[in-house]
Amino acid sequence: MSRAPEPIGDDDGVSLVEVVIAMFLFALLAVAILPLAIQAQALSSTNRDAASASAFASSLLAEVRAEFRDTDLQTCAEVRNFLAARGSAGVVTDPAGSGQTARLTADSTCPAAGVSVATIRAKVYSSPAATGTPTATLSTQIVVTGP
Repeated sequence: MSRAPEPIGDDDGVSLVEVVIAMFLFALLAVAILPLAIQAQALSSTNRDAASASAFASSLLAEVRAEFRDTDLQTCAEVRNFLAARGSAGVVTDPAGSGQTARLTADSTCPAAGVSVATIRAKVYSSPAATGTPTATLSTQIVVTGP
């Protein structure tokens, strides 16, 4: 009768030392990757807020463009009255519930006579008081006549 061939080498399995070393290497990889994952999460949150702020500002400027079409002639006073009527104390709260607020402003250059272009800016803030550094700023231009 023939005997079964004996295994080459002395491999009885994985030792405890090898398991501990493997776990240590996996822990090192996890520690190296964890800050990148945290930074990616924070950046994603910032980008989401910026996109939401841009959409809010764009919707406000769309209202302004709908109110003051290029085919109509409006005065600077009409534009200022429209902007003052938006929100309380010039602050508009996002109806989508994002907690963002915005301020609509017009540049102060009105023509004494004739036709000119007024720039309307929508600045969106993260704070309820619409103060600090804006999250997003968008602008549009409309045709205006004298004061």
